Amino acid sequence: MAEVEKNVNIVFVNLLREERAINETSVIDRSLRAVERWIVHRGIYKLANSALSSILNMEEPPQGNADMHGQVEEFKSSLKSGECGVIAHGNSFSIMDNRQNTNPEHSNLTALGIENVLKAAGCTQNMPVILYSCNTGVGNNSLAAELSKFHPTVVAPDGVIGVIEKFITAPKLGIFKSDERTGEIDESSPRQWKVFSHGKEVASYDWDSESIHTNSLHTANPER
Repeated sequence: MAEVEKNVNIVFVNLLREERAINETSVIDRSLRAVERWIVHRGIYKLANSALSSILNMEEPPQGNADMHGQVEEFKSSLKSGECGVIAHGNSFSIMDNRQNTNPEHSNLTALGIENVLKAAGCTQNMPVILYSCNTGVGNNSLAAELSKFHPTVVAPDGVIGVIEKFITAPKLGIFKSDERTGEIDESSPRQWKVFSHGKEVASYDWDSESIHTNSLHTANPER
C-alpha cells in the first residue's frame, strides 16, 4: 500500500521507494551513509556508489530519494485541509510508482492509474490535487491536464523540481528547465506551477506562491 496520511481531510500519497533503514545510533553507519549520499548527490556516479556499497556490503540507496527526504517532508507539511498530494518521480505523461515490491509492469501510472491510487487513499473527486512530480504540468496535454478531468483542479510543475547549489548562500530550491539528456538544471530558466481544470490550463504561479492552495483564485487572479 502507498504511504497514506490523513489529517483534517488531507490525503498524502508517497510513491517513492522507501530509503533503507540504518542504525541511527551508529556513528560509523551514519558516516558511511553520508558518503553514499554525497556521491549520489554529486552524480559521481553510479559506478562509484555501486563500488562503495559492494565493498562495504551495504545496499545501494535509491538514487535521488535520500536527497529528496527533506523536500518530501516540507511538501507534506504544506498541504491544506481538503487537498490531495502526490509525490513521485514523473514526466509529462506519467508518474512512477517506485515503492518497494511494485510490479515493474505497473510502475508507470497515467492519469487513470493515478486516479485509482488516489481513490484507494481516500481522495475524492471533489478534492484538488497537487502533484509534486517533475514535468507533470508540461504541455496542453500533460498528465496534470488529463488528471484534472477527474478533479476540480490539479496543480503540477512545468519543469524539474530541483536544487541549485550555491557556494556561499543557501541552496536554492525551485522549478527549473533541465536538459533531458544530461539532467543538468538551467538556473536561468525558472518554471512555474501550472493549474489545470477540466483538461485546460487556468492559472500559473511561481514556485513559492501560496496561491496554489487557493482554488478560488485560480480563475479570478491568475499569475500568468
